[in-house]
Amino acid sequence: MSNQAESSDSKGTKRDFSTAILERKKSPNRLIVDEAVNDDNSVVSLNPETMEKLQLFRGDTILLKGKKRRDTICIALADDTCEEPKIRMNKVVRSNLRVRLGDVVSVHQCPDVKYGKRVHILPVDDTIEGVTGNLFDAYLKPYFLEAYRPVRKGDLFLVRGGMRSVEFKVIETDPAEYCVVAPDTEIFCEGEPVRREDEDRLDEVGYDDVGGVRKQMAQIRELVELPLRHPQLFKSIGVKPPKGILLYGPPGSGKTLIARAVANETGAFFFCINGPEIMSKLAGESESNLRKAFEEAEKNAPSIIFIDEIDSIAPKREKTNGEVERRIVSQLLTLMDGLKSRAHVIVIGATNRPNSIDPALRRFGRFDREIDIGVPDEVGRLEVLRIHTKNMKLSEDVDLERIAKDTHGYVGADLAALCTEAALQCIREKMDVIDLEDESIDAEILNSMAVTDEHFKTALGSSNPSALRETVVEVPNVSWDDIGGLENVKRELQETVQYPVEHPEKFEKFGMSPSKGVLFYGPPGCGKTLLAKAIANECQANFISVKGPELLTMWFGESEANVREIFDKARQSAPCVLFFDELDSIATQRGSSVGDAGGAADRVLNQLLTEMDGMSAKKTVFIIGATNRPDIIDPALLRPGRLDQLIYIPLPDETSRHQIFKACLRKSPVSKDVDLKDLAKYTQGFSGADITEICQRACKYAIRENIEKDIERERRRKENPEAMEEDAEDEVAEIKAAHFEESMKYARRSVSDADIRKYQAFAQTLQQSRGFGSEFRFSEAGTGGAADRVLNQLLTEMDGMSAKKTVFIIGATNRPDIIDPALLRPGRLDQLIYIPLPDETSRHQIFKACLRKSPVSKDVDLKALAKYTQGFSGADITEICQRACKYAIRENIEKDIERERRRRENPEAMEEDVEDEVAEIKAAHFEESMKYARRSVSDADIRKYQAFAQTLQQSRGFGSEFRFSEAGTGGATGSDPFAASAGGGADDDDLYS
Repeated sequence: MSNQAESSDSKGTKRDFSTAILERKKSPNRLIVDEAVNDDNSVVSLNPETMEKLQLFRGDTILLKGKKRRDTICIALADDTCEEPKIRMNKVVRSNLRVRLGDVVSVHQCPDVKYGKRVHILPVDDTIEGVTGNLFDAYLKPYFLEAYRPVRKGDLFLVRGGMRSVEFKVIETDPAEYCVVAPDTEIFCEGEPVRREDEDRLDEVGYDDVGGVRKQMAQIRELVELPLRHPQLFKSIGVKPPKGILLYGPPGSGKTLIARAVANETGAFFFCINGPEIMSKLAGESESNLRKAFEEAEKNAPSIIFIDEIDSIAPKREKTNGEVERRIVSQLLTLMDGLKSRAHVIVIGATNRPNSIDPALRRFGRFDREIDIGVPDEVGRLEVLRIHTKNMKLSEDVDLERIAKDTHGYVGADLAALCTEAALQCIREKMDVIDLEDESIDAEILNSMAVTDEHFKTALGSSNPSALRETVVEVPNVSWDDIGGLENVKRELQETVQYPVEHPEKFEKFGMSPSKGVLFYGPPGCGKTLLAKAIANECQANFISVKGPELLTMWFGESEANVREIFDKARQSAPCVLFFDELDSIATQRGSSVGDAGGAADRVLNQLLTEMDGMSAKKTVFIIGATNRPDIIDPALLRPGRLDQLIYIPLPDETSRHQIFKACLRKSPVSKDVDLKDLAKYTQGFSGADITEICQRACKYAIRENIEKDIERERRRKENPEAMEEDAEDEVAEIKAAHFEESMKYARRSVSDADIRKYQAFAQTLQQSRGFGSEFRFSEAGTGGAADRVLNQLLTEMDGMSAKKTVFIIGATNRPDIIDPALLRPGRLDQLIYIPLPDETSRHQIFKACLRKSPVSKDVDLKALAKYTQGFSGADITEICQRACKYAIRENIEKDIERERRRRENPEAMEEDVEDEVAEIKAAHFEESMKYARRSVSDADIRKYQAFAQTLQQSRGFGSEFRFSEAGTGGATGSDPFAASAGGGADDDDLYS
């Protein structure tokens, strides 16, 4: 032990004890299960050295303990070919112990096994179909004759005889639990055969049947198993064991399954309360039912009380209208407080709405620990898939690792449904050879059935994560092939979205978090929506499409809740692309939306900004906005750290138009006389949507011609049925040049030259600066009463705060001009602090902070960068660092691909690992990044902020002008300092108008 402690200290790494309970302690009697050579049901083989360590002799009877509290007894034999520390046992023994090959069992001496007086053994019904004759004479008598076999009550064993094998179960033994069947033991085998269904039902859920929640299982076992099995641990350390655990998470994540597994593995009495079951219409009976449950659990301790859907019986008392619910909550609180600290009763609650539960239940001493049973990651999904497919007949081509990778956002129940759907798909394919009317199905058909990778792909196509079913979620079937041109945009998108999903380790290596958002802007019909769909498909991320106006509702506060809910769902199903189409409908500049139901659009925008800032770097959620009105979007949304990649999607040039024609027509039969290059040349100024329309119209004319030919041919056939006319269908089964010529007569441009000039001017302005220009203004009165009421409440709360209560309020805004002045008076938000743009020293510090986890080359001079970035904000500098890091990652990935290609071409040549060559961010990467660097705050904006700060300073004090009036003047003729102050508001208006 001391060695380990030293080694961990010398490396300077701390050991993670969060899952220590899952690690089995090493012990000589813990052995790994291996396949038996001898297929005897009563014998296990061990290495002679292992037997010596355990003080066992050949022929000793030993007790084996497996999983789910199962044990059995066997005879130990020495086997020189058995490796240490392994134990060989056949399938029957493994089944009785509920273990598989590679699992661990513990071996114990069992010297006091007595000879049995009487044993009761019955066959299993499905193994004796068609067996004739006396089972005792044909199977049991030869099996037990002179064998002195040990048996244990509840064990199953297989006996081979003649052409068939029959499975038996030990129903009862005398003496109880286990004994040895000797020649004078009476074997009693009268009675109804054991039903297979009853036997399968006894196979309880254990820890092995729960996947994808390793850390959560460790926490639960600490809180449940330790107090139930070793209560003295808590007693010796002087603390009370926990009384309750609240499991919360999305539906189908395995909360109920975990509770059942814990009860089965600990052997505790399990009392399940399904929330609504205890409700009764009779007064006082609901509380009585709850009391009875707790009394029953205390009588049968150690026990676990499991309350499923606890939010249905314990809602927040202040929000519920029913008196019954209030009484039940009070009763539950009283019962949990009344549990004796060492009564060995633990209450587990499960819910998918933890915030609906009464807060009094969530304090220490009641539900001590809240454990999030979330959506599993890729490793967790693979565990769950292996559990659900362990009894499935899988084809060799099934790649569970790939399926786990493709099922982002799926919980355990979704994966179970996926496996069932794949199996159903396999059955559907065989329906042509299966007759539903037959009593039995041919064994040859059953043996030929196996679930293939294709079945899983079909099942994947028709399923989606349950957490996202009410949201529009899809992995679109649009690929890069569907998009003509825009090569630079595609590359930019790949690096922003695809790299973090496919190469997360590169971002860790370079110590930089990826960009969170992209804004597409440009003329309508240039492929903005199509690009978002294609990138989601390429990196196999979930795709949530949000139509801007859908978020706005008539109820106060509900629009913001919709935004929160969408972001929550995106985080649950990460990696996820959140696509806001027509972003301008919900993200217009704050203060400009006059009379829109109390500033609903402003509040939605504020919620959007808050959610984007609050996104964890660990959750790969990307936000893509699309708009054709970039000029009205609030600049706070476009700053680095939010939608920092601003991509202009221009009208396609000639090469791109040619690519679009090819993409549109790639599935259509086009005649050789159609010259797509000519069409591309002729459609100057047309958008992608215009070109698609030209192709659709040409196709429509071809279909019209085709249908007319069919009608004409059918008419001639009716007039002259004997004449077998040659099939001339192929004559027009393609789109010809004539169709395109006809289509071009109606072709029109949807974007005018004037519009294009506006977009180009905006893109150019944006390149120079991204400020809000002359749009900074005070909001006009009359924005509705709801926001005013919220403000009044805020003012009242701030005035009502006691001086004894140390509560500090910090507000942040980049629009100080539209905040109500009542909020800024002394006694409320009285410390007004202007956060200016960083100076050179601060910029140098920001560069150092951004790159502190990144490997930066020595040729990068951060001081020079700080000097060169005069007028840049902290977010702008972060964006420069992120872009430089992105270029380094791009170079690194390209080197990896090239090295892999060379390795495949010449596998024998062991090339030296040159990975470290580019495993750092170099000066060249920063030089490239600086080409795209832009200031998000213009000089005009800075002057406005400074002027605002100065005006605020003047309106706040009287400076050197203040002096007491001299006696005798009466104050009438003295200058009134407040008059100057009162005028300040008008000056402010002049400043920002």
